[in-house]
Amino acid sequence: MSNEQMNYFSLYEQNTPTNETLEIIFTPEEHTIKYDYTILKDDIEWKSIKVNNSLPVTIFLDTTGNYQIEVTTYDDFGLSTTYNSGKYIIDKDKPYIILNEKNIDMPLGSELIIMGGVKAYDKQDGDLLNKVVTNYDELDFTTTGIKNLTYTVVD
Repeated sequence: MSNEQMNYFSLYEQNTPTNETLEIIFTPEEHTIKYDYTILKDDIEWKSIKVNNSLPVTIFLDTTGNYQIEVTTYDDFGLSTTYNSGKYIIDKDKPYIILNEKNIDMPLGSELIIMGGVKAYDKQDGDLLNKVVTNYDELDFTTTGIKNLTYTVVD
């Protein structure tokens, strides 16, 4: 089978991470009598299923990881064909922020380095410091008193 035909089973790869559960439907071709499919999660065999008929199957990918699917079909002519899907990236893990200091004493008139001591990270995306936003512009640092500087990050 040529590469163009194998792309038919690309399962519409999705390289942009999603936090949604993916439902992928595999529908065997006309002469298929049975098939096997293997799901790789993070490049390790995660599930392997044998289907002894030619009915479509819905494959659910619902946890964080990088997935690929391999299907081998067997037809009524005694031939087998292997198809490899594209890649699917599911990221349901929330990013987190680490602050070196939770409370900062700042003399009036001094300058605050907003991102000093701040780290933001996600298992799938790695460093997210450039996606951190604050409410700094909403705060008045020309007066004394307690100010609540809030950091948020979304991946």
